[in-house]
This record gives sequence, C-alpha cells and structure tokens, in this order.
Amino acid sequence: MTASTSPPDLLSGSTIPALLNGQARTFSESYEVRDPHFPDKVLHTASAVSTEAEVNEVLEVAAQAAKSWKKTSVLERRKIFLRAAKLLEERIPEYAKKEVEETTSSLPWSGFEMNLAKES
Repeated sequence: MTASTSPPDLLSGSTIPALLNGQARTFSESYEVRDPHFPDKVLHTASAVSTEAEVNEVLEVAAQAAKSWKKTSVLERRKIFLRAAKLLEERIPEYAKKEVEETTSSLPWSGFEMNLAKES
C-alpha cells in the first residue's frame, strides 16, 4: 500500500473479511461474533479460513509477503510503521468502540490500549 492509497474499510460490512495482499477477502465459512454483554445479539460475522485450499492460499500469500518484507529497507519499514500508526490514530474512536462491543472492556481502557498500540 502506498502512502496515497486508502486502506480497505474492513469494518463496515456485516462480515469482517481477512486482508490478503492488501485486499479484503472472504472465505467459504464464517463465524458469529456476539456481544458479551447481550449474548443473544450478533454483532457481525467474521470470515474464517476453513478448507485446505484456503489454508494453502493464505500460507502462500504469507510466504510471499515475508520474502518481500525481508527485502524492504529499514527506512522503508519505518515509513510503513509510521503510516500504520497514523491510520490507527485516526481510527482510535471507531476501533475502541468495536473493542467495547466485542469484549467486556470499557471505553477508557480500549482508548488506552489503542494509544499504547499506536506508540508501540
């Protein structure tokens, strides 16, 4: 992903996809993510790797990504991490809200964790 490319919106649909080669990807199976405060409430579904072919696809993509990352200079890696931190910072309220919905975390704690992740 280049600095001018927007990352895919992974949280707006009813099924949360995987991210492969920078593209949202759904697989043949999914599972429900339920609200821990109200277990009868389904928040969304998440795509799940469930066949041997899907596992092999994910492993191949990961292997190619590892080869590419190994060739990436330290300066370029730094740029990538700083861009990721910036994107996270822009979305802390959205992601913290999702964490509260999906866990028993409080909003202040979720915000703290997101800020800690951004600084890491």
